[in-house]
Formats: sequence, C-alpha cells, structure tokens
Amino acid sequence: MGTIRNGKYYSDKAPEPPKSSPEFKRWSHQDQRNAHSAELLQRHKQGKPNGEWIRTYPEEAKLSFDEQTIRKFGNQY
Repeated sequence: MGTIRNGKYYSDKAPEPPKSSPEFKRWSHQDQRNAHSAELLQRHKQGKPNGEWIRTYPEEAKLSFDEQTIRKFGNQY
C-alpha cells in the first residue's frame, strides 16, 4: 500500500538492499583491515614494548616509555 504526500505517490514498500558478491565483501573487509591496521596495534607485545607501535605513535611513546626503552625497542623490526 502506498501514500500520497504533497501530491506525489510514495510506495511504502522498503527498498531492497543492493546485492553484492562474496568476493566484493571479502575484498572490502581486507581493504578496511589494511586501511585501519595501525589502530589495532598494542603498546606491548608478549610482555615487551611493541617496536611497531613505538614507530607508528612516536609522541605517545614518549609519554609511555623512557628514552632508553624507545631506543632499544623502537629500532627492532
């Protein structure tokens, strides 16, 4: 059933969502993982400071760790 609003007919039927393939969804999820991977980094990895986090967030690392720890773990790849 539809309604008339301001002289125009509107169908009250909900539009169907666009169909996407499983391949597109897989690609989209992987693209989002790659784009936001830095947000998932942890300050510590296996009980030690995470060098990747230190290199990605140098200003926050200065607040969290002392200079010696940053030099020791920040240069490890």
